[in-house]
Amino acid sequence: MAIKWVHDNIAAFGGDNQRITIFGESAGSASVIYQALYPGNKGLFQRAIAQSGSIESYWASQKEGPKYAKILASFNKCNIDDTQAMFTCLQKLSNDRLVEMVSNTSYGLLNFPFPFTPNRDGDFVKYDPRAAFNELPNDVSDMYKSVDLLTGVNTAEGTVALSPFMGVTDAESFQPSRTEFIDVLTPLLVNALYPERNGDMNLLRNLIVNEYTNWNSSDDDPLELRHTFVDMHGDAGFLGPLYSTINKHAEISSNNTFMYVLDIIPTTKLFTQISWLNRLAHGEELYAVFGYKSYNDGKNGFGEAQWERLLSKDIITLWSNFAYSGNPNKPVDLGLNWSPYTETNQQFLQISRDMTSSNVKQHWNMRRGYFWSRVLPDIVSTVTCTESPESSDYQANGYCEKDGGCSP
Repeated sequence: MAIKWVHDNIAAFGGDNQRITIFGESAGSASVIYQALYPGNKGLFQRAIAQSGSIESYWASQKEGPKYAKILASFNKCNIDDTQAMFTCLQKLSNDRLVEMVSNTSYGLLNFPFPFTPNRDGDFVKYDPRAAFNELPNDVSDMYKSVDLLTGVNTAEGTVALSPFMGVTDAESFQPSRTEFIDVLTPLLVNALYPERNGDMNLLRNLIVNEYTNWNSSDDDPLELRHTFVDMHGDAGFLGPLYSTINKHAEISSNNTFMYVLDIIPTTKLFTQISWLNRLAHGEELYAVFGYKSYNDGKNGFGEAQWERLLSKDIITLWSNFAYSGNPNKPVDLGLNWSPYTETNQQFLQISRDMTSSNVKQHWNMRRGYFWSRVLPDIVSTVTCTESPESSDYQANGYCEKDGGCSP
């Protein structure tokens, strides 16, 4: 409704309703992709900028909404056996009560991934968000290919997992052992990705551990393993979904598709004050995208370096160019010659200090991108036997008992 209002009224504010761009970061980035796949938006905006997140990110949707709804209802003495009665009861809860319940660990609703996020409803979301780009409905595909897309990631997106939810109680002193990485940290990620496949935990864990093992070394240095942990979560939650999102757009759309990787060691840190992290953490590009503020005394507003101010100006120019023309190279030419992304060449812009046309590169972190976007999902969809089904729903979903005559 907000997008439609802007489309219908922006001319009165000096805007052009044929040059509307929506953009967002993290959950906002996933929201941008949801909107870009909604057929009801056809013609209401022309471009989308998605920074660090997509709908296939495991944290951007929730398969177990009914389970969490019943937990919420049971704490408030609602009838959980009658869906309509439960719904009516939950509607009567106050905002304060709802906030209390999702903020207090004692209710079991303060989790990651978060319990109440979008899911398939047959109306706004007509597909499985976790596998959205495997086969889009025709009207969804028509909407998606009608918009220009600019999307990308930072080099250390996995910092979002440096929290107790993912087994890290103190990010600054985090130094995991090899055993902890294999037996504790990786299973926590597997459970977040595939909570319904608990019986396949060992298989999925071993596949991931194999991918994130340096077989040319002992690979047991805690100082290195913490960086591996960040890489693993960044690839699982952001890189794999990025490639699914951008490959589908490049495949079906004749419109512009652009990819970036933001690769700097920032002077300013917005969220993650971790001394050992020397890459750009999740969310840290927001300073550069929105611009730095100068105070009247001439001092830098956030302690940023001069090169960060110059880079910020370039990023704002690229984003504004894209919003204006669908092409980040014009009308203001920075001499970068940022090539559109294609499935074959996989061009991207490495956004860094002192950028030149040599910053346009190809095939960023493709092995791991392919592992998370194609290899692991294909294995999960193929493996139909599970060692320890949690409920009878397993058979309904095509799984079977351990000794129940599974097909090969």
